[in-house]
Amino acid sequence: MRVRYAKLGRLVALSHLETMHALLRAIRRAGLPVAYSQGYHPKPRVSFGPALPVGVESRCEHLDLDLLGPADAADVAARLAAELPEELEILESEEIDPAEESVSQAMRAVHYRIRFPLEDWGEEALARRVEAFQGSDRSVVTRASHPKARRGKRPHKVAEKAGREINLKDIVTHLAVEGPDTVAFSLRADPSGSAKPAEVLAAIFGDGTPPRGVKVLKEGVSLARTTRPRRGPPRAPRYLDA
Repeated sequence: MRVRYAKLGRLVALSHLETMHALLRAIRRAGLPVAYSQGYHPKPRVSFGPALPVGVESRCEHLDLDLLGPADAADVAARLAAELPEELEILESEEIDPAEESVSQAMRAVHYRIRFPLEDWGEEALARRVEAFQGSDRSVVTRASHPKARRGKRPHKVAEKAGREINLKDIVTHLAVEGPDTVAFSLRADPSGSAKPAEVLAAIFGDGTPPRGVKVLKEGVSLARTTRPRRGPPRAPRYLDA
């Protein structure tokens, strides 16, 4: 089963690991017949999508459950929803082929909607920043590398690695002002990586750091095409599956 859920409100303060623990406990309380791995330390066969940055709301988080025996998607969603707080909302559940790629492997694009404080920003100011980015040839952000901790009693000198440079012109596939205080953008994503929403905000709308007071919503993802028919209303052009 592939379950899509929302993470909203105060729960944006939870880390990815804390969110995983909350969901795994809810799965146990719901009594779902989850399959377990083999070996000395069996673990539930549950696969989570990529980590959501702390502070970002989302309506498109995913987890895949391997269940024993036949199960009804609506029943799985209802039983799991009953064990979760309102701000971890189960949006849908569907049966998928066990051989289908995981969400992390199938992801092709991520779509965000940003709300800016009107007292600091306006539609014209946002449009100027968008036009400046669209008219530039390059927009590079440098992601600092974190040195690995080394074990041992003696301190060791470790050469600092140069930060990784990311050209946002290769990553941002859509950027548009959609209201007096709202901007939407889409980021190309695949197993090799993508950009963080904070990096995009810092480069386009900030001065090296993201602007203060913004609210970030991850509102959709595009996955690689499958043979399964898509449900729900038609998507906007930027949401079309890769």
